[in-house]
Amino acid sequence: MEILQDRVPWDDRIVLPLGPKLFIVQRKDNKQWKIRCECGHDFCDWRQNWKLFAKVHVRDTQQKLEEIYPRLMAQTSTWQVLREYYCPECGTLHDVEAPTPWYPVIRDFEPDIDTFYKDWLGLAVPERAEAA
Repeated sequence: MEILQDRVPWDDRIVLPLGPKLFIVQRKDNKQWKIRCECGHDFCDWRQNWKLFAKVHVRDTQQKLEEIYPRLMAQTSTWQVLREYYCPECGTLHDVEAPTPWYPVIRDFEPDIDTFYKDWLGLAVPERAEAA
């Protein structure tokens, strides 16, 4: 955690990393936990699906899919699309999903932070305030 904290440009405490440049942080000003990009952009409360607050590019046509796949090697866009989730502030690509076109936005996981800190790490859970 110390290494990750040293790499980010802000002082709010990292509670849990969610990806290479995505974190749950404890804000210093109000103790609320937020999902934050490395650049400092706060997406939402930690209990929400951050993807619903990201910029999304959906590759849902053969033309868009063939921008990244060789011709005739891309999936059929009526069966599968690609959803790319970007930070609206810095443009970092945080995740890509490959669902059927009608499938809802996927939530990767809901971390049990209390158990992680208490039972796995043997540490006190960082203080948190409920979102207003």
